[in-house]
Amino acid sequence: MNYFSNLSPDQTALATDLIFRQFVPSIDGFGEILTWDFEAFFLTGVNHPDSQDIFAFTGTAGATYDIFSKSFFDPYTLLLFDDQGKVIAADDTSEPNGSDHIEFIAPYDGTFYLDASWRQGFTPDSKSASVVVYEDLDTIPPLTTASDPIVTAFSPANAAIDIALDSNIVLTFNEAIQRGAGQIILKTASNIMIETFDPAFSGNLTILGQTLTINPAKDLANNTHYFVTLNSGVIKDLAGNSNPEIKSYSFTTIATTPNPIDRIFNWGESHFSDLLPDHVESFDVFGYYARLYGNGNAVGEQNGNIYFYDGGANGTGEIIWVGTTDDFMPFAISAGF
Repeated sequence: MNYFSNLSPDQTALATDLIFRQFVPSIDGFGEILTWDFEAFFLTGVNHPDSQDIFAFTGTAGATYDIFSKSFFDPYTLLLFDDQGKVIAADDTSEPNGSDHIEFIAPYDGTFYLDASWRQGFTPDSKSASVVVYEDLDTIPPLTTASDPIVTAFSPANAAIDIALDSNIVLTFNEAIQRGAGQIILKTASNIMIETFDPAFSGNLTILGQTLTINPAKDLANNTHYFVTLNSGVIKDLAGNSNPEIKSYSFTTIATTPNPIDRIFNWGESHFSDLLPDHVESFDVFGYYARLYGNGNAVGEQNGNIYFYDGGANGTGEIIWVGTTDDFMPFAISAGF
């Protein structure tokens, strides 16, 4: 880095502050949601002198930062400086023309500076330029003491694939544990909340010695990437010490093709939730392949025909023929079931 100039005291004093806010990924931002937690950015559409494209932000030791600088022409060279104005990183040339990028892990808590090095165009519609800093806190080493309860084994293993849909989630700690306070969250990689578990009340959590078993209320979905997060303090050891927060444990379920009749039943539940309010398992009953719902209703299949049992409140108690599997399968397929 010796061939780049350090910042002067005047440049650091005039740097524009970048303030972090919660990162909200785009709807299709699958990859991004797995990493970035916060973002800070500056946008301009007017001529910006070179002396005014110096920025400052506050970093956290151990966090990973992705920095992007974009302008009409390729930026000269995006540069990163420490709190003394000394160059510590430069554009890694990974981005296409018109954009520079730096990825680094902060070595300390405190201020960092960057030179966006924009090269704006000469016409009004070529003045657009931006700098954005994304922050990923997952790489910060957990603050633990020798007595903290630490997970030593995950089942399914972290990042495992082809996991059975009826699997429990088992965490083994380094010592005997007990219930704490907070939340355990099961969600998809698309940030869709599936289930939350309160250790004080949930009957779907079992603790035995050093082992925590999480039994989801419903089977896991087919071919889905799941994350399990634990708040700090949700699990304690017998002395009352809290577990560190867990945010990045994940696994992916097996890709299987459901039973054709179950695909129709699943579609029916999604379209007639007032009649079929809860997702239940299918089983053989009285010659039907059927599902019995909590409100008293039921659906069943027999010899390629689909039937509805009107057994709910104010129901007729009749078994009603509603169509054939050939009638309903196209609807289930088109809806993604």
